Amino acid sequence: MLAPSMALAGGAPKRASLTAATRRDLMERLGAGRRPKLSVRATNVFGTPAVEAVHAREVPLGDIDKRLRGVVAIAHEPVLIGSSGGRASVMGVMPHGTDTEAEVRSFVNSLLAHGRIELGKPGKPKRAKGIVAGGGRIGGTTHRIKTVGQEGAAALPLPVRMLPVHLSAGTRCAPACPARDEQDPF
Repeated sequence: MLAPSMALAGGAPKRASLTAATRRDLMERLGAGRRPKLSVRATNVFGTPAVEAVHAREVPLGDIDKRLRGVVAIAHEPVLIGSSGGRASVMGVMPHGTDTEAEVRSFVNSLLAHGRIELGKPGKPKRAKGIVAGGGRIGGTTHRIKTVGQEGAAALPLPVRMLPVHLSAGTRCAPACPARDEQDPF
């Protein structure tokens, strides 16, 4: 069963669209910034039609490390919107911006600590140490900073829903991972 958790302004969503009032209310509740980015698509949850809205939150990373000055991480916050009494309503959990930002900062700190973000020129991979030394090389970057737009802003794209299981080569995605290869049996 899918139950509403919060009413939104505007009428019930139709196919893959939200009314202007619903979109404004949702963006306000998400604490979206000046230029909110929201993508929507129709979905079906256990036979109940709904709309999945995904807000792309930009999290500044300059205060984590001076090498990341001017870089933002793009984190995706999904919200399931359905109908209740002919009105739009959030079905399930509403993401909180402060939680998303804390998760992103923690994840980026972990990437930095393990040398997984390419900062400047790519270097040689680190030599394995200890028990894995017999196997050759480990490490390497899993994330590159990309220049976005004409003003030269930099972004660190992160996986949807913050699933780090598919970042490095040789790992397999969890069954619910949005980047999962359908041919992957695991």
